[in-house]
Amino acid sequence: MNISVFGATDMGKIRELNEDSFGIYGFYEEKPFGFSIVADGMGGHQAGEVASAAAVRLLTEYLTEPFSDIDKFDAESFSDTINGAFDYANYEIYKMSLNNYGQHGMGTTTVAVFVCGIDVWIANVGDSRAYIVRDNDIFQITKDHSVVAEMIERGSITKEEAMTHPNRNIITRAMGTEKYVDTDIFRLSARMGDKLILCSDGLSGMLNDEEILEVINNSRNSEITINTENSETAENIQNSETYKSSDNASEGEKAAEGSENPKSAVTELINRANASGGRDNITVIGIYFNQAGDEK
Repeated sequence: MNISVFGATDMGKIRELNEDSFGIYGFYEEKPFGFSIVADGMGGHQAGEVASAAAVRLLTEYLTEPFSDIDKFDAESFSDTINGAFDYANYEIYKMSLNNYGQHGMGTTTVAVFVCGIDVWIANVGDSRAYIVRDNDIFQITKDHSVVAEMIERGSITKEEAMTHPNRNIITRAMGTEKYVDTDIFRLSARMGDKLILCSDGLSGMLNDEEILEVINNSRNSEITINTENSETAENIQNSETYKSSDNASEGEKAAEGSENPKSAVTELINRANASGGRDNITVIGIYFNQAGDEK
């Protein structure tokens, strides 16, 4: 089984600063062994940008060693490793906020996917999401830690009403805002043809699940151009890096030949979110599980 990974971030149409960050680590030679992270910072005056970049950097630092050798990877205890990584990153961001006046109160949502063969772990804090597309249907894996998610669960509002609710941006859990954090962890077994999507709420707040699924289903073999003026993209990155919005976009070219590639879906999702208003920064990573030798 091959893995194709592509990520991109865009400032959107309203914000003057991109406070999202993302990172892709591993997946060497399209092997199913690596991880991807999306973080959506908050705090204003660049503090959110600092928090999101720190979350990606600190998680990567902590998790590089477990992903250094697939033969030594300990799947049985990896959920504990994830908890340790998130606790470490949370506390370091929390200390940064206390020690720097301009960063006081900063925090970030974070969602991450970790892949070792067919074993997949998803972890999240906040309202950045992970979806899985399987058998032409879409499922949200993560649970939003937000005011509107709690209202939906109580039956006070619908998912459609939540997208325009005045409290839609209020989250109930974030990394770095308190000394300790609870991290949700999910585990699943990947199947051939599965597609995982990580995103900040700049996507999920503009497109509903059905619209996201439509883009993914219609994007295979399509040629789509992203507006790169305020975007940065990365594809199957072979080292640890944090990606931010920039005026001059950069792009890696590491997709395996003979694999369905998520680039067109990721770029079209960002285009559609911007076309729908682009109220927030938009970050999307696609992780596709392909059979070796599949035709594009």
